[in-house]
Amino acid sequence: MKRRLFLKQTGVVATLLTLSNMALPHSIEKNLRHSAEKKMTLKKNDIVLFTGDSITEGFRQYKSYRSANSIRALGNGYVQLAASKLNYSFPNNKLKIYNTGVSGDTIMKMLARLQSHVIDLKPTVVSILIGVNDFNVAFMKYGKGTPDIYEIQYTELLTKIKSSLPDVRFVLGEPYALKGAREKIDAWYPEFISYRDVARRIAKQFNAIFLPYQSIFEEAADNAPKLHFSTDGIHPSLAGIGLMAEAWYSCID
Repeated sequence: MKRRLFLKQTGVVATLLTLSNMALPHSIEKNLRHSAEKKMTLKKNDIVLFTGDSITEGFRQYKSYRSANSIRALGNGYVQLAASKLNYSFPNNKLKIYNTGVSGDTIMKMLARLQSHVIDLKPTVVSILIGVNDFNVAFMKYGKGTPDIYEIQYTELLTKIKSSLPDVRFVLGEPYALKGAREKIDAWYPEFISYRDVARRIAKQFNAIFLPYQSIFEEAADNAPKLHFSTDGIHPSLAGIGLMAEAWYSCID
């Protein structure tokens, strides 16, 4: 009973947040307006699929991932907020929105489940945020990142999606890690910057929309209490998921 009540409450909160007119500081609003380097026009019957690691997963219900526009399947994170606003803003587009993010995922793990969790759902828009776990695995093993491997695997991932879905459009989120929350995250720098650079290059290579989450979070943090947008430097807080959803929505024309 408590779990059902929690899910209902979080769904209501998500809807209220997305439908409200967020009073963000001017500097953050300016950053969001220019967060996406290009815009995307949603088409009627578009199928939008979000995937990635725990940041995207948002405690979604795994067994329901094939259920479009399901609050439980979309999770309690930025995906639900973005999906709510998309469906509210484009009621006549008959959008179908999915979330197949999996906690702890790396690109290699995504490749292993690519057919069932991406291609079989036949998305027309694929939004990916991946890279933090890839870096962490390499850092724990080698004491540094392996951006070349990350780039090769990321290219393979998008190439396979594009091969099966030639008309797909990509939205790629920049992997981010916020300094000042944990010593572990602070130790990732400056190595982690190379992974962010790879994501930007990949986005350009595949003509994808690129969302620079690192700079969005950093600028937002300048106008808020410490750890307001993320308490551990990786996973967004309630304010953080709102910021990410607004950034994602900013790429829609």
